[in-house]
Amino acid sequence: SMRTTLNWIRTDRGRRLRIAREVPALPEGAWTLMSAVEHWPAWGPLLTGVRYPHARVREETAGEVQLLHLCWIPFRIQRVGEFFWSWTVLGTTPPSDGHRVEPLGKNRCRISFEVPFWGIPYLPVCYGALRTMETMLTGT
Repeated sequence: SMRTTLNWIRTDRGRRLRIAREVPALPEGAWTLMSAVEHWPAWGPLLTGVRYPHARVREETAGEVQLLHLCWIPFRIQRVGEFFWSWTVLGTTPPSDGHRVEPLGKNRCRISFEVPFWGIPYLPVCYGALRTMETMLTGT
């Protein structure tokens, strides 16, 4: 749909492909889904668990995510800004390393993932996560 967009952007981590979706929801609600680790397994299709010492992402902190009930993989939250966070997984760039919410006014926001060029095969996973978050936020 037109509410999902794909474009190249420049970030402090280099060029990224941004997959984004406009959602009729408050940005604070979307940010809670993205930044509070208890919600990650609900919208992250590959994640089945999180071990992390904080309720929400904090800069320069570490934890582990469980993939498909199989194994635990270490991650590190790098940067946290207003409605943004980035991470590394296994000490390197994962298929989606930036997570962002942009307020659009009047109970609307844009949720996006930032994907390095080699993560392009991962875009359907990101799209699924965006749709799941929209459902969680709006019930549709």
